Order: sequence, then C-alpha cells, then structure tokens
Amino acid sequence: MADLSREEFFDQLAHLRKANFAGGGRSPYKPLLLLWVLGQIRAGHGNEFVYAEVEEKVSAIIDAFSPVTHNKSPNKYRAELPFFHLETSLWTLSGDGELGKASRSVLRKNNAVGKLSESVESLLLREPQLIEEAARFLVETHFTDSYLEPIFAAIGLEVGSSSVSGYSIEIDKPKRDPKFRNSVLIAWRKQCAMCGYDGELANSSVGLEAAHVKWFSQGGPDALENGLALCELHHALFDLGVIGISQEFQIEISDGFIGKSESSKRLVYDLHGKELLLPAPNKPMPSLDFLSWHKQEVFRDKLLV
Repeated sequence: MADLSREEFFDQLAHLRKANFAGGGRSPYKPLLLLWVLGQIRAGHGNEFVYAEVEEKVSAIIDAFSPVTHNKSPNKYRAELPFFHLETSLWTLSGDGELGKASRSVLRKNNAVGKLSESVESLLLREPQLIEEAARFLVETHFTDSYLEPIFAAIGLEVGSSSVSGYSIEIDKPKRDPKFRNSVLIAWRKQCAMCGYDGELANSSVGLEAAHVKWFSQGGPDALENGLALCELHHALFDLGVIGISQEFQIEISDGFIGKSESSKRLVYDLHGKELLLPAPNKPMPSLDFLSWHKQEVFRDKLLV
C-alpha cells in the first residue's frame, strides 16, 4: 500500500459527494460523521466504530448541525446514511453478513463496523496534527466560521490547536474578495443592520463584521446583495440559525432559542418582528433568493423533537 500524502487526503475531504435530499440543499452528514470520528481518534478511542454503538451519538451531531428541514424526517437514525455511503477512499465498512444498503436494520443485524481506511489511519499516525487540521478544513468547507467553536466543542477538539499550515487546496469555488468586508460595512453605514451598533476605534469599525446571507462555502458570492453588516453577536446568531430574516426583511427568532437574562431579551428576543435597518442610498437590501436559502438551510425555526 502506497503512503497517502496530506495533499491527497485533503483532496479527498474536499470532494465528498453530497447526499441527494428531496429539494436539494445542504447535506453535511458525511463531514459530520468524519468530524465525530476525528474527535474519537484524538480522544484515544481507536479506529473501529460499531454502528449499533455509535448511531445515537453520530445522529445527535447530525441533528445539531444540519438543516432543520432535513431533520423533520420521521427517521431519526440519520447516522446510517453517511456510515454506509462515505467514500471508500476514506472509510471501510465490514460486517457479519451482506451490507447491501443504508438501512439501520441491516447495519445492526450484521454488526456493521466502520473505520477510517488503512491509508488514512496510517497518515494520521505519522502526522497526528492532521486530526485538528482536517477537522478545521471540514468545517470551513461545509459550514462557516461561526460553527468552528461549537462543532469542535461537540466533538472534543480544541480550536487553538488547529490550522492547516503550509498547505492549501484548490477547490472549485470562487476566491474570496478581500474588499467584501469594507464594501459591506460602508453599504450598511458602518452599523449593525439588526441592532444599530456602530462602534469604532481609531476610525476603524470594531466588533462589526460582514456576514454572508448564503454562506461562501455553499456558493454564496462576495456581493452586496449577499452581505449584511452585523455586530459579532448577531453575526454568530445569524450564522447558527438563531436569527432569520423574512422575505419582508423582518427579523425572526428561532423557537429553539433560550435566553433567561434581561440582556437576552433586549439583545435577541426584542428583535423579533423588527425590520432590518436600511442600507445607504442606492445600496441593495439582501437578495430574496439568498434570504430564502438561509431560511431553508440555516434558520432553526422549530425545536427538534
């Protein structure tokens, strides 16, 4: 067996095939399974995962970080899909009998066991720092920056120890526009489009960020129609699906959000039903198509049951 290079490994991670859900959309099941596995390996739990023993834990990670629309399915055992379909270059599947389909009953009946492929396991043994680097890469490729800390916390990795040093991979996506942040902040009068925060230090905005309505990792462009100036708090809540925006540009708060303090009421709950502030003259409001994508793929409008 030829040694797998880090470049080949990241190339495999970059080209995971998407699941075909009805209506299309975001399907991060495979990267979430891989992220959970990387966390288990870092914790010293080995590289063999019995489906019956891990389906609940992996399904919980998928529920936590996947679009709510997919989680409305009556099948709550979502681990079966990536466990069966993950690419064989990364993952091997074995069992006591025939594993012919992604069925929970088949996987359990035949004592299905999944593990990272021998070449991937060997690479991670040679270069253990790749565990955190690969995890960060998966988050950046399939999510957006606000998800890094929550996902790392959920899988037991530390954000500070992860960086893809000395290596970058070409992905079939546009390059980021370095002018995007400044253009968006100017378009929104250097204030948060939700709460109006407009702090500056030495004539530079502080605590104010340019948010993508449709994530860059999912093909959202660095364009004013896809940008909002948001304070750090409301940017994170918007990315994580606590906050949504209606087609009438009204702010919505997820039913699943819980805040007990007066600050949570003032900074979050009191935004519900309010309209976005207006951008500068001749600058566009967010595209309705991008808002629709965020509502469908990110906003967590209902509690999971």
